[in-house]
Amino acid sequence: MPLKRNNSKYPPLELPSFYMTPSHRQVVFEGDSLPFQCMASYIDQDMQVLWYQDGRIVETDESQGIFVEKNMIHNCSLIASALTISNIQAGSTGNWGCHVQTKRGNNTRTVDIVVLESSAQYCPPERVVNNKGDFRWPRTLAGITAYLQCTRNTHGSGIYPGNPQDERKAWRRCDRGGFWADDDYSRCQYANDVTRVLYMFNQMPLNLTNAVATARQLLAYTVEAANFSDKMDVIFVAEMIEKFGRFTKEEKSKEYSPNIALEAYVIKATGFTGMTCTVFQKVAASDRTGLSDYGRRDPDGNLDKQLSFKCNVSNTFSSLALKGKFW
Repeated sequence: MPLKRNNSKYPPLELPSFYMTPSHRQVVFEGDSLPFQCMASYIDQDMQVLWYQDGRIVETDESQGIFVEKNMIHNCSLIASALTISNIQAGSTGNWGCHVQTKRGNNTRTVDIVVLESSAQYCPPERVVNNKGDFRWPRTLAGITAYLQCTRNTHGSGIYPGNPQDERKAWRRCDRGGFWADDDYSRCQYANDVTRVLYMFNQMPLNLTNAVATARQLLAYTVEAANFSDKMDVIFVAEMIEKFGRFTKEEKSKEYSPNIALEAYVIKATGFTGMTCTVFQKVAASDRTGLSDYGRRDPDGNLDKQLSFKCNVSNTFSSLALKGKFW
């Protein structure tokens, strides 16, 4: 009997509770056994729980190893049913569903089953130890990607940005030929404390507030650089030195140009009325056509003729004349 569609008079049936376990795709071998449970809120006396495969109803068939447990009512609040597929065969591959049916509407939960031949290839279990930890990869079916949770470090937890509750996992793909192929451990912390801290330093942006403190901390960790055990230690330190180099160029403290002179004189504030400075250049008698030479620069970018300057500071008691020369 094909699966009945929802009654057109009503939208899909909404239930306070409705779930099917397992709820995710199942990959199994021929001959395996797979049990299912389905439970929903009991809201009507005519309510039924039915099982379907690819849209067709499934009933108990001992010859096929299929057993359906009739509907059961729990505490007048839940209705449940169970399906067991024993001795799974290739024909069990498909979409299996738990279907709740009432006069007011229907609802369905489904899960896909993939049946593999017992001779299917797989990647063997393998232990991998690297700078991210100790990983024990299980026997994995060909064409499947396996996942393992990252090793939790008791020291330096939370050293990476983000919520510490985030699930960090490494993955490794088993190719169609049954050989381990691509992998990725990038979301896992470094297992070594020093490497982990150097990574943290490397990720921190430098600014005027933290540059000195960061440099001191980096120095403390590099005093015994000869004992670095991971090549990433050297890489992180090199990247940090490069980062400091760029930072000092960008944030270089402003200095007075070498062609600016500064002298200080003590005067009374009440008598200070201002200061005037003049920059001038002596022009040869043979070249008094104007200031065409002013500002001419040599190949190095310097002014090619000497300039003179004069500053006058006036107050009610005296006048200071400051004279100087610069290039």
